[in-house]
Amino acid sequence: MDFEAFTTDKKFWLKELCILPCLEEGDVLDEDIHYNYFIKANDLKDRTVGCYNWQFKRHGLRYEFGDYNFNEAIRDVQLKVGNGSVLVKGKEKALFLAKYFNVVELPETLCSFKKCRECMEKACRLGHSKTFCAKRKVYILRDAYNKMAKKPDL
Repeated sequence: MDFEAFTTDKKFWLKELCILPCLEEGDVLDEDIHYNYFIKANDLKDRTVGCYNWQFKRHGLRYEFGDYNFNEAIRDVQLKVGNGSVLVKGKEKALFLAKYFNVVELPETLCSFKKCRECMEKACRLGHSKTFCAKRKVYILRDAYNKMAKKPDL
């Protein structure tokens, strides 16, 4: 799972949330099945706080844009994952999502979104940002997680 958001004072206003199943050997799921949510941040009233303009330039998602309210998106994801774990990279994201899900925090060293040039074709079709697109990032995370899981312990 990954998301893009506006942040101020350690509070997140999610804009894009994406989940992608981790496939294991023998799974019969389509490897491209994913769920991507665009969330309205209407309660972000003061857009002069924090780094709003910098964050908007980064992910390109306006605060009022979205198909879901936050609670709707969270409930829908909870229905999809049930009691299963969600894998998340980043301490702040993991702490935030732990209120809603059974979170497993992935190591920061797993991969670098900024340096990675893979999975560009997986970015959502909105054209808001290829580098900072939650959909693209969940594919990077899954690939990196699967590679890590295959490494023998030294």
